[in-house]
Amino acid sequence: ANPGAAANTTDNSAICEDDTKALVGSPAGGTWSIVSGGGSISGTTYTPADVASDTNVTVRYTIAANGSCAATTADVTFTV
Repeated sequence: ANPGAAANTTDNSAICEDDTKALVGSPAGGTWSIVSGGGSISGTTYTPADVASDTNVTVRYTIAANGSCAATTADVTFTV
């Protein structure tokens, strides 16, 4: 087992395009990215793009490879 495996525990409830979402991942030190759906991430805050209709957004938390442990990722999808 990889003790540094990525865990993305971000709440997957829907948000409106004028809201933001706090991103929660562990262990500390990982990086956030948007896999699909658009928007932007600053630190641990996701800000959606303007959308014309409901849009599914997937955010990924990545823990880099460390020694013999491979990089791991964890995704969460929610609707804007």
